Order: sequence, then C-alpha cells, then structure tokens
Amino acid sequence: MKRVLYYTSIICLAIAFWLILSSILALIFNGTNRFSYHLGSWCGTPYTLLLAIGLALLFRDVIYRAIFQEAKKHKPIISTIIIILAVIWGSVAIGAKSVSDKTIGTEFNKQRIQEEYIRMCSEVNKQVPLRVDRITSIKSIVFFDWTLTTYYSIDLNKDDFTEQELKELLALIKENIKNQIPSMIAHGDYPFSQSQVYRYLKGTGLMLRYVYHDINDKQMGAFQFDYTDFIPTE
Repeated sequence: MKRVLYYTSIICLAIAFWLILSSILALIFNGTNRFSYHLGSWCGTPYTLLLAIGLALLFRDVIYRAIFQEAKKHKPIISTIIIILAVIWGSVAIGAKSVSDKTIGTEFNKQRIQEEYIRMCSEVNKQVPLRVDRITSIKSIVFFDWTLTTYYSIDLNKDDFTEQELKELLALIKENIKNQIPSMIAHGDYPFSQSQVYRYLKGTGLMLRYVYHDINDKQMGAFQFDYTDFIPTE
C-alpha cells in the first residue's frame, strides 16, 4: 500500500510541475489572452511533460522518507539526464517556433496595414449609419491597438426574444461573421484560405471585434476573433 502511495505521489507531483511549467510558458510567450487555449497547447508539448517528470524524480528521497519513515538515497543521474534532455529539446523547439513566428510577421507590412485600417475607419465613419442588409447597419468602426471593432445596430428588439432564441440568433450571426472574415481581409478579392487567414491574423496580431445593439441601443451580443479561431485543420 505504501509503495502505491509512493508512486502515486510522484505522479501527482509530476502533474503539478507539468501544469505549473505550462502556465509559466503560456504567460511568458502568450500573455493572458486566450490563456486556457495556450495552456492546453503548452501542456501538449512532450518536452514540458518530460521536464516535469524529471523535476518530480528529484523529490523521490523526500517522498520516500515521508511515506516509509526511513531514508533512502536515489541516484540523481536519471532525473538529471531527463531534465537536460527536456531543456535541450524545449530550447530547440521554442527557438524554432520563435523564428517561424518572426518569419510570419515579416510577410506583412504592419505599418501599411495599420494605415489602411485607420483610413478605412475614417471613410466608413463619414457614412454611418451605413446599411449592411435589410435590418443591420454599421454605427461606427474603430481601430485601436490592433483591434478592429465594428459596432452594429439591428432593427430588432432584444426583449422580444427568449434567452434561447437570442442565443440561437447570436450563434447564427457569429458563424456568418466568421465566414465573411476571409473575404474582408482579402478586401473583397478571392477569399483567403483558412491557413492564409491564420497567418495574416497571427503575423499582424490583429483581432476583430463585433458588437451588436438593438433598436433601443441595448447590447445584444459581442464577438471577437483572432488567429486561434482559424487554426488550419490540414
């Protein structure tokens, strides 16, 4: 029974280190935006798990003494080798990823793109309210800190909908917006593929935000998209 508890304790400690290491890496390289998504991504890297196992094995002596009430000296060579391999593997993988991300960023002239969005917002805001379809109009559009926010007005009364009906309506609107983003980014030309949208949003850091209000100016819903919504499936 004690031996089962001993190995279980090591496994639990490894899992704890795994989550802690992944959280630290997510905060360092990705920040707090979409933290749960990035945490899952870092947890999925084998070198993070390997490093966690190596660190947990360093505490074998302490765990053994606490459970069996006697001292036992474990050679640190195995845990040391595991940690060294994990650090080397992780350093190479993270370095390669950083180079890839920088390459993606250099594909786009961010200064030119920023100027285009600022100019577009200025032109659109001169024409608002701008009718989009039979019941939807653009109230205003703002570009700030690489977030493009579009405010819409819908000729509907939020209070006329049940909670479920409103949820279904917003789901349809969100799906429709997502389907239009590839054409919007391509400025109406041949729509970008999902992979191209992913590279564009990731390379520029652009986030797209949409806010909808009803005829009484009550907010009906808000949606935000970034590169994580267009991760290529192939």
